Amino acid sequence: MLKVILNVFIVAACILNVSAQEQSLESKQVSDLIEKARLYMGDQKDYRKAIESLEKAAMLAPDNPKIFLNLGANYLYLDKLDKAEENFKKAVSLDPTYIEAYNNLATLYRISEKYDLAIQHYKKAIEFNPQYAEVYTNLGMTYNRVEQYKEAIKVLSKGLELKPLSRSQEAHKALTYMNIGYAYFVLGEYSLAKNSLFKAVELYKSLGDHVRLNYLNFLLNQIEKDRKGKSK
Repeated sequence: MLKVILNVFIVAACILNVSAQEQSLESKQVSDLIEKARLYMGDQKDYRKAIESLEKAAMLAPDNPKIFLNLGANYLYLDKLDKAEENFKKAVSLDPTYIEAYNNLATLYRISEKYDLAIQHYKKAIEFNPQYAEVYTNLGMTYNRVEQYKEAIKVLSKGLELKPLSRSQEAHKALTYMNIGYAYFVLGEYSLAKNSLFKAVELYKSLGDHVRLNYLNFLLNQIEKDRKGKSK
């Protein structure tokens, strides 16, 4: 399963309607639970334990959208799409301008092959932050899925102009060039395809991503086969 999802930062929310002393204690409890979840999500990849910690935090801070965003992300990693969707929607309901929640919800819809909903929610994220480079790449990848290749190239090219917020610049450019190259490949624009694919190859070499390098080499070999076939 594709797990193309933005990395998110977990931040404790303020607790309302309690005394200052209670608020301080409760905020400390929430912060500790969120930090435990972050560790479980990170190196340990123990998403079930992360969910346990985040659900306890949600009981103490039910108005914190970032907790529900991260609950959704953990459920998504466990392929529990219904629970992931429920929590992403909860995050959006608590903060209707929360671009990471729109992005993650859109990614869930893309994984579920609900492409119209995915495109709708990626566009919503861009509406609230037109400078979010990763969302343009995610949207462009979705346009590739629905065979709107010219629109994909347009959106992906815009993503290249912007600085990513959660991926490294190198990883962002590599993924974007790869998808631009794929769109040009399908359109039969082989020179433009090779130009983008070669850029992706160089970036993925430095990143040490052999899986994507194998895929890129497959595409480049296919271009040569197609060219030779047309020249006969």
